[in-house]
Amino acid sequence: MKIVPLSKLQEIDFAFSDISVTYRSPQWNTMGSLSGSGRTVNGFLLVDKGHCHYDWVGGNTDLSHGGLIYLAKESNKVITVTERPFSYYNINFTLTDTADGEQIIFDTNPLLISHSVSKNIFDICNSMISTTMTKSGIFKSTSYLCELFDIIIKFYTDKPKTKISPAIEYIHSNYTETIDIPYLSNLCYLSQSQFFRAFKNQTGLTPLQYQNNLRLERAKALLSDNECSIGEVSEILGFESIYYFSRFFKKHTGIPPSEYQP
Repeated sequence: MKIVPLSKLQEIDFAFSDISVTYRSPQWNTMGSLSGSGRTVNGFLLVDKGHCHYDWVGGNTDLSHGGLIYLAKESNKVITVTERPFSYYNINFTLTDTADGEQIIFDTNPLLISHSVSKNIFDICNSMISTTMTKSGIFKSTSYLCELFDIIIKFYTDKPKTKISPAIEYIHSNYTETIDIPYLSNLCYLSQSQFFRAFKNQTGLTPLQYQNNLRLERAKALLSDNECSIGEVSEILGFESIYYFSRFFKKHTGIPPSEYQP
C-alpha cells in the first residue's frame, strides 16, 4: 500500500474495485474507535442530515449537511452524533495503481475535503446506490465514481491557497479549542506579527474573531433545531461553562440564547 496525495492522483494510471455505496441513519450516538486495526477499505463519508463531531488521531472536525471527508484504509476514527436526525452516505472502494498493482491511499489519516459540497455530489451518490445493488451495475458504478473523483479532485486542487490557508483550515477543524497563535503562525511559516497582519488582510478579522464567527454560527444552528439544551450547546462548542457561553452569545447577538429565534 502506498500514499498518493489526492492532488497527484491524475498523474498515475489507477483502477477501482470493490465499489459500494450505502445510506445510513444510525441510532447510536458514538461510532468507531481510535485504536484497533482500522478501516478495511478506502472511502468517503458525506453527511446528509444532522451534525456530527469527527475525531481521528491528531485531528478533529465538525460535519453537517454537505460535509465530505476521506477515510483512509487502516485509519481509525470516532463519530459522535451531535444533532438528529442524522444520516450519511458511505462510499467505499479499493484503488489500485495499475503499473505495480499496489493499493493506494491519499493520506494515513482522514482528510477533510469540504464543509459544503455541491448538490451534484449528492445526485451522484444517489445514482450509485441504485446501481451498486445490481450485478450489472458495476460499470455504471465505476463511471459514477470516476465522475465523483473528477469533481472532488478539481475542487480540492483548485482551492485557492494563500500564506494563511493552513491556519484557516486548522481553525475550521478545531474551532471548539483554544486558539494558539504561535502554533498557527508556525503552521504558516510566518512570525506572529506577519501572521496577524496577513490574517487580518485576507479575512478582515483577527484569528479569534474568525473562530468566534464559526462558533456563533454553529450555536445558532444547534439552538434553531431545538435538539440540544443551552448547556449541551455550550459543551459541544467548548465553552468553560454555560455562563460563559450565554455571555458570549448575548455579546454577539444582543439576546441571550434562551430567547434566540431563527
